[in-house]
Amino acid sequence: MHPPLHILWRDEHLVAVYKPAGWLVHRTGLDAGETRFVMQTLRDQLGQHVFPVHRLDKGTCGVLVMALHSDAARALSQAFEHGAT
Repeated sequence: MHPPLHILWRDEHLVAVYKPAGWLVHRTGLDAGETRFVMQTLRDQLGQHVFPVHRLDKGTCGVLVMALHSDAARALSQAFEHGAT
């Protein structure tokens, strides 16, 4: 089992966590040997599904924002896409 992720901020729509370097945001066939995934760890930690709105590369550490429901994910993804964040 992996250590819990550090939650920086949370409300009813979004959660911001610190993503350590070396962790993947989600499972991918490109790195089949990896066992550390932010989405899975955060889902288990919060006890609810999370939705990615952006990603950070595996080797990059930093703040990662996840939505707590699909409407928030859609709205924030569109804001990122249009440079409104």
